[in-house]
Amino acid sequence: MTASGLERERDRQEQLLQAVFSRPGHSLQAWVRPQLSSSSDPTHADAQRGLAAYISHGFFTAERALGAAYPTVKALVGPESFALLARAFWKKFPPLRGDLGWFGEALALFIAEDDQLVDVPYLSDMAQLDWAVTRAETAPDTSPDKASFQLLGAVDPAGLGALFASGAALIPSAWPIVTLWQAHQQPDSEGAFDGAKQALQSQVAEKALVWRSGWKPQVRAVTQHEFEFLLALLAGSSLEQALVSAGDDFDFALCLQQGVLQGWWAAVKTL
Repeated sequence: MTASGLERERDRQEQLLQAVFSRPGHSLQAWVRPQLSSSSDPTHADAQRGLAAYISHGFFTAERALGAAYPTVKALVGPESFALLARAFWKKFPPLRGDLGWFGEALALFIAEDDQLVDVPYLSDMAQLDWAVTRAETAPDTSPDKASFQLLGAVDPAGLGALFASGAALIPSAWPIVTLWQAHQQPDSEGAFDGAKQALQSQVAEKALVWRSGWKPQVRAVTQHEFEFLLALLAGSSLEQALVSAGDDFDFALCLQQGVLQGWWAAVKTL
């Protein structure tokens, strides 16, 4: 193909994408070649059907990909509302890479800015938690090194840092996102949502810690002291700096014990 041919094909594909995603100022007419743009031309009708197929497939793909990445959000709003949400999101934030596992990264922001979702103020935070769990599932493996914890008694805390398990992330919220997430892990069990409903009514604030244990993502609520401590370590601070961030009432020994036993603190390292 000549350089001019490549340029024409590039322009044609760009016009197709503009038509599919209904960007302002563009339409199907801009995609169909000018000499075939008459509505009575059979090729024009074929183009219309082809574009409709692209859009329909895009909607289906968006709903399926987002449903896999955001199961709790989908359960909270219901399948029909989630399908509409997925379509609107797909048109505003179309996939930017071939790996659809990354499609939906901006959903929490999209939800937070949607005026139609103001009656579910916890949904954006829930989306952040769902996304963190999804990313933890595919995060690179981190090998635990329990022997490294002997450094705690041999090296000054100013020279120590921490390694966390795969996919470790912290999500603060003014809502009980951990309780909601855990309730949806066993939706068929008796009374699974009683505690979640009560926590929502009381607007219990929770801070979530996400990590992967083996092949299974884990979620637990952490206290404010734990949150500040872990946040500092995740940001690369030294153990000494993290302890200062946690405050005087922080129980380091208990946090260390829980982290090692539950597998979210993988190792201690020298800085």
